[in-house]
Amino acid sequence: MGLVSFEMILFIIVSFGLTQVLNVNLKKLCMIGLGMAFVLLCGNQWHLLWLCLVSAYACFGSWLIHRNRKKTVLLMSIVPVVLALCVFKYSSYFGFESLIMPLGISFYTFKLISLFCDVYNGKCQWLGSLDVLAYLMFFPAVSAGPIHRAQSFFVQLNQKVQFNYMELKNSLFLIAMGMFEKIVFADTFADISGMILNNSESKGVFLAYAAVLYSFQLYLDFDAYSNIAVGTSRLLGIRLEKNFRSPYLSKTIMEFWNRWHISLSSWLKDYIYIPLGGNRKGEIRRILHIIVVFLVSGIWHGSTIVFILWGLGHGLLHTVETWIKRKTNFFEKKSVLMSCFQVLVNFSFVTILWVFFRSPDLTSALDLFKRMTMITRASLSPSFVGLSIPELVWTLIVIGITWVIDIFRDKKDMIVWVSKQPTFVRWALYLLLIFMTIVFGAYGPGHNASDFIYISF
Repeated sequence: MGLVSFEMILFIIVSFGLTQVLNVNLKKLCMIGLGMAFVLLCGNQWHLLWLCLVSAYACFGSWLIHRNRKKTVLLMSIVPVVLALCVFKYSSYFGFESLIMPLGISFYTFKLISLFCDVYNGKCQWLGSLDVLAYLMFFPAVSAGPIHRAQSFFVQLNQKVQFNYMELKNSLFLIAMGMFEKIVFADTFADISGMILNNSESKGVFLAYAAVLYSFQLYLDFDAYSNIAVGTSRLLGIRLEKNFRSPYLSKTIMEFWNRWHISLSSWLKDYIYIPLGGNRKGEIRRILHIIVVFLVSGIWHGSTIVFILWGLGHGLLHTVETWIKRKTNFFEKKSVLMSCFQVLVNFSFVTILWVFFRSPDLTSALDLFKRMTMITRASLSPSFVGLSIPELVWTLIVIGITWVIDIFRDKKDMIVWVSKQPTFVRWALYLLLIFMTIVFGAYGPGHNASDFIYISF
């Protein structure tokens, strides 16, 4: 079952209907069953088996920590989970090249660790195995997040779902926006950037432009998935926090990480940075803690050196920014022109680091950077890399639309704003989205719109 498909829409509708009519205990069982069905339909029996094993371990481990809140019990519960994740992510280093990584393992492993830690610290009340199983198997977030917390989930899970027309309308619109964002924008960028970046003969400024397209592809792809996940969760009576907040409007790397993949950023802060000592151990230790956090982020994303360099690059930039803030007032300048300059500079650094993120190895990344600098007269034409003028114009338009929408979303809740508009305005927007999806959407033979990038992590 594709995540952007009629089958998925039908699955969401059935899920919504069941949660509306069942009482709380039956709803929990339903959530567990839906999660198992989702993993089986989107993955295979092996993915489901591993999720069931992890979920059973989550029940036992959280119960044990609840009964015996000792640090040794917490550590002994967490270590097997971390080791299992490492074995799957780095299986090739252990001689298991054919080992298949279970669907969503990176995301529900972090959810499990936060559950153990929150039960240990008294931030989460242990309510029983059904709640834990529903938390781990919650299908909207099981394959690629957001990495939501247990206590908030448990509170909402134990409430009867009340039908609310406005909530239904807003949730459906959020899901539709996510699917539109994926099919029309993200997949279009994927086709064009992939064509250029995968061609070893590409070089010059339009190879660099393809890296920019990849930056937007990655953002729009993951934001689309998050919107679908959050919208679906709201239909089921569970409110998840937004995972993105206009990240490419950031002026600094620190601000970027407060806006990008927010659930991961907050997880790393709460369960890595603060337990290490945060900024309470002096300047040198604070810098070391920042580097460790970004190193963990890199390792979590992938097993190759390029992911480590990507994480360390963000950590280094964060450290340099902190030093600049203390020595100058560069980031305090309020003019619009200076703000735009800071946004462009920060976006450029983020895009450079995305090249490492995308590349299979360090040699490939360095080769891409080298070919970007090979500027000849012929390379100044988009056709040199196989990019047509209409494609160039369309991608520039979409980039512009994305930035304008993000500026708007940074100031207002777009879903709420749309819901308050007159009926004819809303339906004009709905029809426009349908028309654009039909005309400009990337779909058809040879194209798989369901391949969300972050599912591979």
